[in-house]
Parts: sequence; C-alpha cells; structure tokens
Amino acid sequence: MFDTEPGGSAAPAVGSVSASSGSDVAGVAGPWDVSRPAPEEYGRHPRFTVVARGAIVALAIGCAWPLGALVHDRLQRSPSGLDVHDDPSSAIGVGMVGVGWAVWVFTVGSMLGSFLNVVVHRLPAGRSVVFGRSACPSCGTRIRPRDNIPIVGWLLLGGRCSQCGALIDPRYPLVEASLAGFCLALGFAEVASGGVTLPLRAPHDPAGVMWTVLHPKWDLIGIYAYHVACVALVFTWAIIAAGARRVPVGHVAAVLLIMGLLPVAFPWLHPVPLVVPPTTVAGAAFPPEHPAWLWQGFFVSAAGMLVGGVVGGVCAAACGHRRPPHGLTTRSAAAASLALVGAVLGWQAVPVIASVACVSVAVARRWSSGIGRREAIAPEFFIVLACVAHLMLWRWIVAAWSAAILALRG
Repeated sequence: MFDTEPGGSAAPAVGSVSASSGSDVAGVAGPWDVSRPAPEEYGRHPRFTVVARGAIVALAIGCAWPLGALVHDRLQRSPSGLDVHDDPSSAIGVGMVGVGWAVWVFTVGSMLGSFLNVVVHRLPAGRSVVFGRSACPSCGTRIRPRDNIPIVGWLLLGGRCSQCGALIDPRYPLVEASLAGFCLALGFAEVASGGVTLPLRAPHDPAGVMWTVLHPKWDLIGIYAYHVACVALVFTWAIIAAGARRVPVGHVAAVLLIMGLLPVAFPWLHPVPLVVPPTTVAGAAFPPEHPAWLWQGFFVSAAGMLVGGVVGGVCAAACGHRRPPHGLTTRSAAAASLALVGAVLGWQAVPVIASVACVSVAVARRWSSGIGRREAIAPEFFIVLACVAHLMLWRWIVAAWSAAILALRG
C-alpha cells in the first residue's frame, strides 16, 4: 500500500523496518515522470557515504568495547573464572563471546529502531503500527524482505528505491543505528557490568559478558528492558515533535499509565526510593513496615510523573507553545517526555536531565547561530541524550545528591 501523511502527500521513506510490522521503506524526494530512467542510472543517495561510515564506526565501537574491557583489566581474570593471563587462548575466547554479544545487542537494538521508524510514520496519522505491508509511496512496489534489514537494507539499496529510484531519507538508518547504540551502551553499563551504574544497590559479582551469558541476572535484564523502553519512547516522541507533527494524547496517556504501574508489580524496577537517604550508595532500603509496591513502586512513579510534567509544562509555557486539542506538538512533547522520565527514573532525575538538556539546547543554538545556520533546534533530542547520559552515570549522580543533602544538613 501507499504510505502517506494525513494530508495525502507521500511521506519520507523508511530505510528498513522490523519484520514484525512490515513497515514503510521507501520515500519520495519529488514528483516522478512515467518516462524515468532505470533505477541503476540514478546512482547512490548523496549521503550514502556519511551513513555507511557512521554505521561502520558504531559497529566497530561496539565490537571493540568488550575487547577494550579485557585490556583494561590487564587480562588478569575472565568473568568465567578462567585465568586468561596464563592462557591467552581463553582471553581470545572470552573476547569473541563479548564481540558476539555486542553484535547481537546491536542487531536487536537496530530492529527496535526499525520498528520505531514505523511508529513515527504511522502514529500521527492514526494508522496501525502492526498491520499493513510495506510499499514505496512513489511507485507502490512492495518491499523485498532483504531490503527490510535494518541499516543494511538502506546501504544495499544505495539510499534509493530499487524500482523507481526514489530517494530514501537517511534519517531512518540513522535512527536505527542511534537506538542500537543506546541499547548497546546501556547493555554494557547495566547488564554486563553487573549493574555497576545502578544506584543504592551492590553490583553483582562476578560480572562481565561471559558471566551474563552463562548466568543471566534477570533483575538486571528487567531493569535494562524498562530503561530501553523509556529511551525508545522518548526518542519516538522527539522525532515526531521535530517534524512538527502531533503525538496523540491517548497514546501518551496509555504509555504513562503502563510505564508508571509496572513498578507497582515489580518494585525493584525503581532502585532509587522516593527520598534518597543521605547514607552510602549501597544497600539503602525501606523498613519492612512500608510495602515496597506502594512506596517504592506507586509513589515513586507518581511523584516522578508529577514533577516531570510540571517542569516540562513550565518549559513549554516559557516557549509560548500550547497543547493543541487533538495531540501534543513540539514543546508539549517535552513535557510528556520529562513526565515519562520521572515515572521511570524518579523525580530526582528530572531536574538533572532537564538542566542538561536546556544547557545543551542553548549551546547548540548559539553554535548554529555562530556558523550562520538557522535551523530549529529540537530540545526533545537533547532530552534523549541527557537521559542516556544520566543512566550511564546514575550511581555517581545519586552519590553526589546524597553528599549534597549531608552538606545542607551541616
């Protein structure tokens, strides 16, 4: 079928999408005549080299990460208990397992980013993100399975439709690679490390990719999946808002409700309680008389959502944007994003992430103005980056928060 925007014009193309959704793949750079040359005569997309280099660099960093960790540890002892210092072959085996795990996480993340592209394209139009076959909006040709491979499909096509030669927007493989990179970074930070970045809890020991594969810690995997979902949702709203399209209010309300109630069933999804105790960053917990599902589940989500919504609403009002009757636009999406971040990470994370995002937006606007560029800077993308950075440094941010409370108490 043809995938178009609500106004009826052809939407930019999606380079590749997840197999489960059968997403949108190709797009239109402009009107096309009936008498057009063969697709191979068009050549590659003008930004093909940039996207290809970015994908190669991202994959190389992901593969080098576990090998670098081994070098950092001086190959003294592997997570599996093998003395890799005395047995170089064991070090190589552990490193290869790490590379394989990194490639697998990167691949799954790119598939999630591919599905994100479908949601971004179809959600504002009120279309199903599950049903519907992929087709080029220019010529109506259904997309072949090999062209649906995330990132790789766009590269194999040269950034153009294989039938009519219509340009495929490079934004889509970049979105896939970005989310894959976020998933990979959080995977190493929260799972492979044994949860070393998670505050107020002792990291699992031993840790490492090999130990994660042989003896998975399901609590860490659950927290990781919860955080990846948060980042993916905020990323989705950011892309929609950057295109000046509306995020349906019903969708936002459903997401906030589900993400806010998950910790009620699984309170360990919130490692930071409602009030951070000014003690050490390891081993803080509520007294037994306080039910965890209420205090560490519901109240943390509710307080975080409230603080995030208020902070985001103030930012939206300062920018002079009002919420439209049927959806959220640019600045209103920032309020929804911070409310979701607060529900997932707690109210303490909201001022940190909002401050970093605002400073980053100001710096980016000043820089773009200095080089003579007048493009609008979307603050929602900086919320995504600030959220990922906060997760990577969460333990130490909470430690600084506790130290500040102690200092204020004298």
